[in-house]
Amino acid sequence: MNIRFSMLLLSPALSVSLLLFGQKPIKTSVCAIRQNQQDYIHKRVQVTALLRIAFEDQDVHEGECALTIAWGNDYQRFGNQFPVRNDRAWNLLRALIGGAYWQACKPGAFKNLVSAKLTGTIEPVHVSGEKPDDPVEVQLIIQEAAHVKVRKANCVAGS
Repeated sequence: MNIRFSMLLLSPALSVSLLLFGQKPIKTSVCAIRQNQQDYIHKRVQVTALLRIAFEDQDVHEGECALTIAWGNDYQRFGNQFPVRNDRAWNLLRALIGGAYWQACKPGAFKNLVSAKLTGTIEPVHVSGEKPDDPVEVQLIIQEAAHVKVRKANCVAGS
């Protein structure tokens, strides 16, 4: 019996995490994902981009391209389906995008941007609970972060 198979027998949750984090992500760009959405669905990807956070609006962007995000540890939406690498970079990213950090900005505008190398899974967005054969949007479910930095944006309006 090989080690990978025995891990599956011993601990399914641990095995899923090990297998997932053992996969090399596809290094790509936000624009490439937007242009070829169907090619990336259910794939593990890595992008370097800016996160924009405003009231009920979260995305990553690169130039003129943007992609909606979700968080892998959002258990209300995903359960344990998308495990995260809960390390120092992840905790810094979550701390920077939460709480009072964003409150001084006017509605619909971004006070600060956070740049990071993000790894996660591309999944279709289904509107109103329906699952169309050809989804119109995809989202990046963020599961890992690295090289997290704050960029001041002077409360500029989002696009």
